[in-house]
Amino acid sequence: MTKMTKEDIVGAAFRVWGEALFQKISLSDVAAALGCTKPALYRHFRSKDALLDAMYVSFFDRFAGFLADCFDGSRFDSADNGDNADAADAALLKFATALGEFFARNKGEFLFLLVKVYGSPENERRLSLQLAERGVDLGRFFASGGEGKAGGGGHNTQQTHPAHPSMVQMVMGAVIFLVSQEHFRAGPGWHEGRGGGLAGESAIDIPIFLRGLREKIGHGLGFIRERVEKVDFERLEKAVSFDVAFDSGINEMHLKLLTAVGEVLAETGPFEASMEMFARKSGLSKSSLYSHFENREDMILSLFTNEFKRITSIAAYNKAKSDVPEERFYLTLIAIAGYLSKHTMILRAIDKARTRHKEPHPKDHRMDKESLFKMTEDIFTGICVPTANGEMTFAKKDADYVLFMLVNALMFRPGGIDYEDVGNESMRILFRFLCLGVETDKR
Repeated sequence: MTKMTKEDIVGAAFRVWGEALFQKISLSDVAAALGCTKPALYRHFRSKDALLDAMYVSFFDRFAGFLADCFDGSRFDSADNGDNADAADAALLKFATALGEFFARNKGEFLFLLVKVYGSPENERRLSLQLAERGVDLGRFFASGGEGKAGGGGHNTQQTHPAHPSMVQMVMGAVIFLVSQEHFRAGPGWHEGRGGGLAGESAIDIPIFLRGLREKIGHGLGFIRERVEKVDFERLEKAVSFDVAFDSGINEMHLKLLTAVGEVLAETGPFEASMEMFARKSGLSKSSLYSHFENREDMILSLFTNEFKRITSIAAYNKAKSDVPEERFYLTLIAIAGYLSKHTMILRAIDKARTRHKEPHPKDHRMDKESLFKMTEDIFTGICVPTANGEMTFAKKDADYVLFMLVNALMFRPGGIDYEDVGNESMRILFRFLCLGVETDKR
C-alpha cells in the first residue's frame, strides 16, 4: 500500500469540503475519504486547525501557480498603456476568465475561498499579499494608472490598469457569483479530468461556462450604452427617500427583541447563532424568549420577514418615481443600498449568508413569499429595459445576481471605512457594471 502523505490528506480535505457544501469539516470525514483512521491523520497533523492551515497554504500555492500559467508567467509585469481602456477591459476579462476556470475546475478550493478567504475580512485583505508573495502581484496589475505604490508587494512600479479599484472588486464578485451558480447547478459529481486539481474536476462544461462568464462580465445585462449614459445619477440620488410608511404588525417588545437578534446575527452569522446568545443580548432569560417566539428559527424568521417587507416597501416607493426603465433600476439599487448601509446588522447577516450561498434564515415553508431572493425578484419585476437584443425583464437569476453584487459593493470598504461612508460613486460604478459590464471603462 502506498504511504499516505500530507498532500494526500490535504487533497482529501478539499474533496470533503466540496462535497459537504459549507458544512464544518471534520477529521473523521477526511479519514473516511482516505479509508484510514483518525490516528493515522494525527501522525501528519496534530489538529484540525493544523490541517486548515495547510489547506490555506496549499490553496494559495495552487491558485497563484494557475494564474501565473494563465498569464504566461510574465503578463503581470506587462507594459500595457495605462490610459488604454481597451487594454484595461482585456486585462479584466483575461483575469476573470482565469479566476473562473480555476474555481470551476476545483469546487473544494472554491468553497474554501468563500468560507475561509472571501468570507473573512481579515483573510480577504491578505489575498493580494499572499498572491504577491508567490509572484502574482495584483496590486501592480490592477492599479489606477500612473506611477505609484503597488498593492501586495509594496514596490514602486508602473501601474497598468486604469480601472477604479471598485471595478476590480466588481469583476471578482461577478466571477464568484457565476461560479457558485454553476457548481450548484451542476451538482456534486466529481471525476478525474484534465484539470487534475487536488479536489478533482467538477461536472461543469468548462468551455461553455467560460463563454457565458466572459459575456456577462464583458457586457453585463446588455443595456444600451447611450441610454445608460443619459441617467442623471445626482438627480436620482437626491430623489431617494427612506421615510416610507410601514406597518410591521409587531409590538414594541417584539421589535426590541428582534433588534437584539439582528445584533447577534451580525456578530456570529445566521448559522451559528443560538438562543443563549439571543438571551444574553436582549437581557432576558431563555424562558422569557420562548414566551414570545416558538424557537430559534422562529426568532430569525420574524426578524428577516420584517426587514424584507420594509426593504420591499422602500424599493417599490422609490422605483415609482420614474417611468424611465434605466432610472427605475438605479432608484431601486440605491434605495436598497441606502437602507442596508444604515442597518448594518442586516447587511452583515446577509453577507455571511451570501458567501455560503444560503438564505440568511433557516429553511421554512412560510418564507416562500418573504425570502430575500424572492423579494428582489419581485422588486425588479416590471422593469422592462430596452437592450440591443430586445426588451429585457428581470428573471430570478438576474435578481439574485444584482443582490449579490449590491452586497458585494457595500462590503468593499477600503481602509475600513464605515458602511454608511461607501459613497455614491461605488453605486454608480456598480450600476454601470451591471448594465454594461467592463465596457463601463469606455468613455
